[in-house]
Amino acid sequence: MVRSGVVAQIASGYLGVLRVAAFLVAIVAGAAAAGALIALPLWLFATHATVVYNWFVVVGLAGGVTAAVVGRVLRRARRAPSTAGHLRRTAARAARGAARALAVAVLAVVALLVFARGGTAAGLAAAPIVAVLAGAVLFIPFRRRPGS
Repeated sequence: MVRSGVVAQIASGYLGVLRVAAFLVAIVAGAAAAGALIALPLWLFATHATVVYNWFVVVGLAGGVTAAVVGRVLRRARRAPSTAGHLRRTAARAARGAARALAVAVLAVVALLVFARGGTAAGLAAAPIVAVLAGAVLFIPFRRRPGS
């Protein structure tokens, strides 16, 4: 069989397209296999141990958020003129935020208790009061002591 220049070029072109298509198929198949290796155990975990899986997800999410926040604080601390001062200010700001979040969580628990113990009418009557108190806790600024 004699190969002419045109036929060889056409075959070479098709071979190049076939190589690209095979590479893309291999990438997609590899991604699907990796996804299945991750998703199938998680699916089994989620369907057979639902409570444990839910806590696993919550703890994992909290750990990820915490790692992101700590990384951001440390990156900013490196750029700050005074690392110790920056970390003190950040810790104080975080403590104030945590105190506000805890106060709002306590108010939410109180509102749920009023609904559970007092019934719907008492819960609905207490809801605006709890909402106003939560707004006050969240949006009224802390008074700073002079010199701090």
